Amino acid sequence: MKYFRYSDKWLRLIGIPVLAFLIRQPGANQPLYPLLRTWDYYILLLTDLAMAGVIWETNRYLIRYLDHRHSWLKQPLHRFLLQGALVGSVSSIEVLTIQFLANQVLMAWPGAFSITSGLFFHLPLTIVFVVIMNTIYTGMYMARYHRETVARLTTERDEAIRMLTHMKLDRVYNENSEQLPGQFQKHLIVNYGLSSIPLPIEDVAYIFRENEVCLLKTFDGKEFASASSLESLEAMLSPVSFFRINRQMLAHIRSIKRFRQDLNGKLSVEFFPVFNQEVFVSKKKAPEFREWLGKKI
Repeated sequence: MKYFRYSDKWLRLIGIPVLAFLIRQPGANQPLYPLLRTWDYYILLLTDLAMAGVIWETNRYLIRYLDHRHSWLKQPLHRFLLQGALVGSVSSIEVLTIQFLANQVLMAWPGAFSITSGLFFHLPLTIVFVVIMNTIYTGMYMARYHRETVARLTTERDEAIRMLTHMKLDRVYNENSEQLPGQFQKHLIVNYGLSSIPLPIEDVAYIFRENEVCLLKTFDGKEFASASSLESLEAMLSPVSFFRINRQMLAHIRSIKRFRQDLNGKLSVEFFPVFNQEVFVSKKKAPEFREWLGKKI
């Protein structure tokens, strides 16, 4: 996978100070309130803040480096062992090294550095926090992979639908541009009161879904109900004559009275007979709708 820019700005702004405080406080030999009244405590806290920042950024760099070369999905055990060994060893070395430099060199306190304090207080807390941090980044990695997979599958689905639509159009006409017989229904069985009647396709102006029921409106204003779904009806009808306006409607080409484009690129469509709701064709589907209607002259 390519390098991923984690959206972790706020996570780092909050996490680094928290890590610094956890590194500093458990090893302190006095309660917090007296410490807050001494300058030495703030100097040590700033040192721990710098150390926490170095640890966090180093871990983040290692995580992004491993993201590029070792997938959690394809090599989970290998990635787990490698990442655990790298971040554990590097973080441990950083904790002990920075503490030593801060106490022995920067502050000139030769007796202030204690390997015991580092091993029994600072190092375990740092490792625990590093484990939590790496778990959070792993979760972000999985969420990113899920989003990318869904986006890819959606694109593939849309492409398959587009190709299928073109295949339907190709089958509708033969080499002489004449409609092939028997491809689509010429009548639909619809409900009329307590009875069922055959309704010629050429009489249907549009079909719309209302309260999970499909209703058919004819050019003379009559309305019938169908037990079939809108998707099933779409498969029965010629794509030359009918177009899927949106999720709620199929329309015959002769029912399109006029349409106009809004500021967002969507098409507002008016029908004959009049439909009592505003109907839109999405911006994405607008070119296909125009192509279905015919060339602009």
